[in-house]
Amino acid sequence: MKTFTLGSYSGWIAIGGYRADAEYYRPEHREFFASLIALPHRRLGQIAKMRRPQYRTTMSHDPGKLSEGIKFLSPTEVVNQSVDWSIVREVGSGVWDEYPVGRATKGDLLLEVKGDATKVYLLGDAYPPKAMVSGSFQQIRLKEERQEWFVYAIFLSGVWRRQKQRLQSNINIKYVDKEALQTVILPWPIQQLRTAIGNKIHAAERLRGTANTNVERAIHSICELFINANFAGLTPNADGACDYFSGFFSSKKLGQFHGAQFFGPK
Repeated sequence: MKTFTLGSYSGWIAIGGYRADAEYYRPEHREFFASLIALPHRRLGQIAKMRRPQYRTTMSHDPGKLSEGIKFLSPTEVVNQSVDWSIVREVGSGVWDEYPVGRATKGDLLLEVKGDATKVYLLGDAYPPKAMVSGSFQQIRLKEERQEWFVYAIFLSGVWRRQKQRLQSNINIKYVDKEALQTVILPWPIQQLRTAIGNKIHAAERLRGTANTNVERAIHSICELFINANFAGLTPNADGACDYFSGFFSSKKLGQFHGAQFFGPK
């Protein structure tokens, strides 16, 4: 009987199939990947460098408990692609020197790689001067500047979610490894289109960042003009359409209405 070997792990990466489980080869996955490859595209490994912080032991503390605490971002603090840095836990200043690989840098795309891997966050305009990221994130740093917002848009879309379903390891604890991430396919239109999409996403995030403040100011102004104003009956249309904004919600209820289109001029 003749025996065949599968060869090295990296060799199977090159031909696009190092997995031996049925999930990876489902017909719908193969068809979707074939449609992506037919478009102008790049592999993530071609345009980005990836690193994942590894800590021996890192004790985090409630914010404000340390005199020189450094924010330590984990996936649990990313909610609707937004972070409230005031509630992010902190680590001691020694961690900054001991683990430079865990330092956050503007423009880094943070991708959750454990479990369902649903959290995606871009370190954009507003984050602390010093911050570190959890080992539950893969830090993705693009080789070319000014492309991060376009790539961020892809990772917020179904293009990434469909690929993630195929690339997650078929083990009890689902996980997307670095080698698999390098093979992720990114649709790559012409430069002008990539820039336009990236600018649109960037503008939306800036508006999201000021949404709470703008709503609070509006409520304050209305309260000054109309004593005992009742906001209970002023709500957006039930289906969430963005054709008008007819009322104001408390900050806790704003999660699904933070989009730039929702708060944009009508």
